[in-house]
This record gives sequence, structure tokens and C-alpha cells, in this order.
Amino acid sequence: MKQSAKKFLMFVSCILLDILCGTLYLYSAFSPQFSSRLNYSATQASALAMSGNLGNSIVGPIAGFFVDQFGFSIPISFGSIIFIGSYYLLKRQFDESMSNFNFSMVILFGIGLGGAFIYSGCLKCSAIIYPNNRGMATSIPIAFIGLSALFYSALASTFYPGDTSGLLGFLYISAIVIFLITIWFIIIADRFHQKINVSHSNNHSLDGLHDITNFDTNHISVELFKNKKFWLLCFIVGLLASIGQMYIFSLGFLVKALYIKKLLPPNTQIDDPLTVAFVENSNTIIQNQQNFEVGLLSISNSVGRLLSGIMGDLVILKFKKSRSVLIILPIFLILNSQIFCYILDDISYLYIATLTIGLAYGFTWGLFPSITMDFFGMENFSLNWGILATSGILPAYFYNILFGRIYDSNMKIINVLNSNITADTNDTLRICELGHKCYNDVFLWSVGGSLIMIILFFSLFYFLRRERKELYQKLENDVE
Repeated sequence: MKQSAKKFLMFVSCILLDILCGTLYLYSAFSPQFSSRLNYSATQASALAMSGNLGNSIVGPIAGFFVDQFGFSIPISFGSIIFIGSYYLLKRQFDESMSNFNFSMVILFGIGLGGAFIYSGCLKCSAIIYPNNRGMATSIPIAFIGLSALFYSALASTFYPGDTSGLLGFLYISAIVIFLITIWFIIIADRFHQKINVSHSNNHSLDGLHDITNFDTNHISVELFKNKKFWLLCFIVGLLASIGQMYIFSLGFLVKALYIKKLLPPNTQIDDPLTVAFVENSNTIIQNQQNFEVGLLSISNSVGRLLSGIMGDLVILKFKKSRSVLIILPIFLILNSQIFCYILDDISYLYIATLTIGLAYGFTWGLFPSITMDFFGMENFSLNWGILATSGILPAYFYNILFGRIYDSNMKIINVLNSNITADTNDTLRICELGHKCYNDVFLWSVGGSLIMIILFFSLFYFLRRERKELYQKLENDVE
């Protein structure tokens, strides 16, 4: 087999594995049903989403270290086993209605942990395979992380309408199949990596066109904490990621709140048994709408990741600028989407917010790994990016828990023992019929976070210009 064909198959394997990583975003499509089945509150549902995100983020540096030290196949195999086992346990818990919140937290953490190892291995593998076009090489597999939710939500609507158990079963079975098909090519990629001189590839890739302020293209991770650029990037990535994740993980609840408001006539008594039965028996319609929104989010997420690679390489190759100038784009999109979400009270227009946030979120996760390579080099990239990616943990926790508490504060807990309900449920049902007033206060906080990001971006821009000027002066003095 020709070398080019082998590289292509390795690259395709990374794409398929990255599809698994994106299933964490699918949580929003079934979280209301999962929470209802196990009698969890909206705050608990948000905490579960955060547990998955925490597993993905906090394990990122560890996964990156293992990838840098041991190659791709061992971390990816380890992550895949944890990932598959976690989805199997999630299905079992749902099927048997085992309402154990701590156990659910551990399962979601396992999904995030497994995804972190798979993602770290695939990201560096893609960059090594095509070092001269690594902006595109990394953005394409990353784009398929976004497409993952579209793939699974479309299948859910077609083959498992209203069937959360069937969807969870398909998730872990498909993960087994993808892993068994791709692992052989990842092993080949490991051998390929051992045969090439990474530093030589690094010097002849886009590093030659890095930001002129890049005074050390191979920062070890300890030195990151002394670097002002690192801290500015941390705060920007943290806010961008956390606001995007709040919307993504809470999307199912947004859809449910807006759809219930649309279904019920004005002045309806929400605790009336017939009304309760009507709302609960509309779950299939609501879940289909959730799948639709998740599908749109997935498409725009993928487009954002692809655009970040194309525009980033274009900015460097054609305009000879740093790709960091593109950071303002996702910030602008996030700010406008949060203002729109605050005033939106009609589910017919929710798609606008979904597409905008998906585009900004995808652009963020496609752009910042390349910026990390540009600023801090390739040698310790997986570890460096893993550390930077953890910056969203605390703000994401804040925004997700805040959303859950605001939503819970507007919910009514209704006894359904005497209601004619055919859907699976517990003795109580949690319903909010206020539409966007169920949650919209949280978007005031996210607008504030967006304004802070604008200040941080211009601070970074000012710092880079000053650093560039100092470097030019140093070069002139050396010439003299």
C-alpha cells in the first residue's frame, strides 16, 4: 500500500474515533427524559452534564501527557474501553430505573474521561500525519466531533423516536464497532510517528509562519504558567467554552420549556390531571424537537471547526498575520446569541440561537489548538493544549449550575398518581410552563461574561503588539 494511502486511512480512523468524542454533546437530546425517568432535578441534570465535561477537561492534561510519552494507540485503546463501558452502564441504569445520582455522576465522568484520551490521541495523530497543513488536518477530525451529535440525533429520530434506551444501546454498540475497525490503523500511525523526526517536521511546517512573538516554540508545560499569553488565552477559552457548554447541555430543557408554553393554551391549570397527562404524553414530540435542535447545533458546530482551520491557515499563509486575530469572531457570535436567547420566547426561532452558538463553539475548539501550537510549539502540544482546555471547568460549572437552579426555582412539582399518564414516570412530575422565563435570567450572566471576553481579547491584542515591537527593536539593535 502506498504511503499516501496509509496516511489517508490513518486520518479517516482519527475522524471516526472523533465521532465518538462528540456523543457527550448528545446528552442534551435525552437529558430531560433521563432525568424524568430517574427523578432528577434540572440542577442535578446540569451537574451530570458538568460531570461529563469535567471528566473530559480535567483528564485532558493527563491524556495529553500519555499521548506525548506513549504514542496514540495505548491512550486511544484505554479511552475507548472506558467510553464503551460507561455508555453500557448508563443504558443499564436507565432501563432499570436505578435512581442513584452519584452513580450517574461517575458514569458521565467516565464518558468524558474516555473521550479525553481518544480526542488527545486523534488530535496529535492528525497533526503528525499532515504537518504542513495542520490547521486543516486538525480541524477536519475536530469538525466530526460536532457532526457526531447530528449523526446520532438523526438516527434517534428515525429509528428510536422517544426511545432513550434504544439510543443509548446504539451508542455503545457503535462505539465497539468503530474502535475495532480503526485501532489497527492507529497502531500503524504509531509506527509511522516513530520513523519521522518530529522536530524536523515541526520546523518545516507552519511554525515558520508563527506569530513573530513566539520566542520559544517548544515551551514545556511548567513554563506556561509564567506566560501572560497563556493566562489571557485561558480566560478567553474558559468563558467561550463554558457559555457554549451551558447552552449545549441545557438545550433539551430550553426546548421543553418553550414547547410546553407553545402547546398549552393561556391560563391553563398546569396541575390539572388532564393537562399533566397531555404534557407527559407529548414527550415524543418534544424529544423529536430536541433531536432537531441538536442536529442543527451539530451542523453549525462542525462548520465552525472547519472554518477555523481554513481561515486560520489563510490568515497565516496569505496575509502573514497571526491566527489569534480570529478570536474576536466567536466572541462576537457568543455575545449576540446570548442577547437573543434572553429575549426569545418562541421556539420557532430557537434555531437561530442554536446555529449561532454552534458556529461559535465549533470555531473556538477548532481555532485554539492551532493557536496553542503557534504560540508554544509542537513538542509538548498535547499536554499544553490539555492544560489550556481545562480553563473552562470552573466557569462551566458556574453557568451550568446557575441554569439548573434558576430553572428549578420556576418549576412546579406535581403529584401524578391520579393522572392518566402513559409515559414512564415517578410519583412526581417537574414542569415549568413559563416559557423563556423558566431560565432566561441566566443569559444576563452570560452576556456579562461575553463583555469580559471583549476586554480580554483587546488586552491580548495589545500585549502581542507590544511584544512584537520589543522583538523588532531587539533585532535592530543586534544588527547595529
